[in-house]
Amino acid sequence: RERCERSDKPEGAPRNYRNGYTKKTVKTQLGEVDIKVPRDRNGSFEPKIIGKYDRNADGMEDKILALYACGM
Repeated sequence: RERCERSDKPEGAPRNYRNGYTKKTVKTQLGEVDIKVPRDRNGSFEPKIIGKYDRNADGMEDKILALYACGM
């Protein structure tokens, strides 16, 4: 969703809004990297690449290079 855009829930159901970002420092093979993780008011957003409480992203560079080599 775009910034401040409501989710598509039926009337009467509680609506969920984006609510900024949370900063997180992740350790990689190349050093520490600061990232911004989106959040929402209900706390239902679940990151897929690096989980909510993960701080270590070993092997992330290999995954990115593999995707790049495949043409993605």
